Amino acid sequence: MSESVTLVIIFLTTVVVAAGLVGVFNYQVSLMESGALAKKSELEDRVAGGIEVVHVWASGDNLSVYVANVGGVPLDPQKSRVRINGEWVEPTSIGVVNPRGNELWSTGEVLEINLTAPLNTGWNSVAVLNSRLWTPEYRFRGG
Repeated sequence: MSESVTLVIIFLTTVVVAAGLVGVFNYQVSLMESGALAKKSELEDRVAGGIEVVHVWASGDNLSVYVANVGGVPLDPQKSRVRINGEWVEPTSIGVVNPRGNELWSTGEVLEINLTAPLNTGWNSVAVLNSRLWTPEYRFRGG
């Protein structure tokens, strides 16, 4: 009988240790999984692309909107559209500032969009659309 009690205690100890090891293993796997998901999300953000208005220069009704390509993919600058104070405005010219020699708007490059639009006295807003990418609305003073 004392042998069976000893065997039961050894069995239960083995089960408890094994359960603890499984818990540690599951924790490590979940850490690796969350790290992999975070890296995947970071890579998707870079590959998906992104654009951001960095400056607006206004002189009367003439505007120059400077937009940076902050994403991981080159874009076609001619697909850019501009919305000033909620209204779509046709650009008069679009060009990459200091291009690297190709026809695309590469990561890290700045696009200059020139246009003419009536401005409000005080604060105005501009947003740029390129392909499926929108800039956050950029507010500036003009008019």
